[in-house]
Amino acid sequence: MVGEEDILCTPEINQAIADAIPNSDFRLIEKVGHTLNLEAIPQSLALIQEFIES
Repeated sequence: MVGEEDILCTPEINQAIADAIPNSDFRLIEKVGHTLNLEAIPQSLALIQEFIES
């Protein structure tokens, strides 16, 4: 889970990490940066809940 506008740990870096982890699930949250817990609370919670329920 990464913000589309994250300049500290870019989506490309996160995608590479996800690609290296078997069965990982890369998710991009549009129009937010590095602090998902402040910028994208509802989106982050929805993705976490979806992960837990799957």
